[in-house]
Amino acid sequence: MIGSRERIKAIANDIVQHFELRLKSNAGTGKGMVVTLSRRIAAELYNEIILLKPEWHSDNLNDGVVKVVMTSSASDGPDIAKHHTTKKERQVLANRMKDDDKLKLVIVLCG
Repeated sequence: MIGSRERIKAIANDIVQHFELRLKSNAGTGKGMVVTLSRRIAAELYNEIILLKPEWHSDNLNDGVVKVVMTSSASDGPDIAKHHTTKKERQVLANRMKDDDKLKLVIVLCG
């Protein structure tokens, strides 16, 4: 996905609408993965999704419906760095995606 502000908002809206319909039609089951081109786009997409569905957010690694799965550096700034995951944390999230867990949607980086 290309990262203009308007595009990210439109994609977030489409993802939320599509995913909610899919969950309803599949009795609440199913998982999804969104692939982005950059850490900035991943963080901004997450923020837009949370604006639409604040109940999907949690700062707790073991809670929340949507998570960003990526590494970051101090130079990325706090908005991106808050989504940094260690190898151990990424494994926890991978296990949550495999299990019957509240985590239903992950945002990852391409490549």
